Amino acid sequence: MSKDEFRWYVVFNSEKEQNEYIKEGRLSKVLVEEKWVCIAKSSGELYAFDELCPHQNYPLVHGHCENGKVECPLHKYKFDLKSGRGHGLSLQTYPLKKEDGRLYIGFKKGFWD
Repeated sequence: MSKDEFRWYVVFNSEKEQNEYIKEGRLSKVLVEEKWVCIAKSSGELYAFDELCPHQNYPLVHGHCENGKVECPLHKYKFDLKSGRGHGLSLQTYPLKKEDGRLYIGFKKGFWD
């Protein structure tokens, strides 16, 4: 997937703001345009994905994050933070990029259409 396939939206305006809100091993929920998204920090890397578990739409923000996986608090299903795969289901993931101190999230062009 090319980065040109995405429309980018600002999540945080500075690294300071980002570091205050996102902590290692914790899940944070942010509103981007009209969509709630979880952001996790695992081993220093940031990951973005849908805020609801694809199994039963339970909020993942109350879950656990470690070793590159996010665990749903309801049934303990684990999903890979990079690919979104887990338990025969896929969690929708979104690319992130840093530019000029800002953190951006990418949604495929046409996502809002």
